[in-house]
Amino acid sequence: MPTANPSDTAVQELRVCTPDGTELLSRRLDPLRGYWIGRESSCEIVVDDHTVSRRHAFLFNAAGHWYMSDCGSLSGLDSAAGCLRCVRMTPECHVQIGGAVFWLMGGPSEPPEWIDARPESLGGGMVRLGNERLSDRPQRVSPEILVVTDSTGVVHLCADLSAILAEQGPGAARMTVGRSNAMDLEICHPSVDPLHCVLARGTEHWSLIDAGSSCGIDYDGKRWFRKRLERGVTLPVGDFRIALHSVATAMPPSLPAEPFAKRAEIKALPAPKRPSVFLGERRPRE
Repeated sequence: MPTANPSDTAVQELRVCTPDGTELLSRRLDPLRGYWIGRESSCEIVVDDHTVSRRHAFLFNAAGHWYMSDCGSLSGLDSAAGCLRCVRMTPECHVQIGGAVFWLMGGPSEPPEWIDARPESLGGGMVRLGNERLSDRPQRVSPEILVVTDSTGVVHLCADLSAILAEQGPGAARMTVGRSNAMDLEICHPSVDPLHCVLARGTEHWSLIDAGSSCGIDYDGKRWFRKRLERGVTLPVGDFRIALHSVATAMPPSLPAEPFAKRAEIKALPAPKRPSVFLGERRPRE
């Protein structure tokens, strides 16, 4: 199997090969984007293997480190440490999905030193945006508004996701969520892990993907490794809750006077009947 050059730490490139070492793919990674991996032809990286799920895993960057999170597949991520649900990618770490072996060329080998957000750093609040591309003011086009509440229903943040949706380029729009001040969405609370989850965009829907958090995504009495953030669905992040709403005006959403759980549901257009697929590039030519 090919090995990474330990002296080449400036390049962050994903390498994919067969178990016998035949290289299948080499791709420079954009740290602001994410990459779907699976059997579905519209994934950024397609693994044509019947043992691989349609959307098997998601590759993303957080605080300069690359992570691969399982998306609820049957087989998980096969690594030297066993079958895992979230793996930090390094030149020394190899992950196998079906008949493809993944590893990272370049990048840091040591784990990140998470710096937790503190209420005083958030201006006394509990939630803030750590990504300059995001905005708490809706755009002129129909925006998608991410609403973050606590367990009592108090709204802590309403964020417009239009900016990151408007960006073009290979890979999927994504935002990291956690307690660390390196996250795109910082939630300063002990119930939230430093890197808790990642919100990833498909063709029609956002999905919340667990990143090896201690409490996971508990919805409808079941733990999910990936759950669509559809209209009318509220998902937990520790003791907080996130939901997504679409609005068609330039006015920001009004804060509720009563707890979020007691509000009438926001009316929206029905979701498309056909199953969603995810944005991606075609497989590399043989």
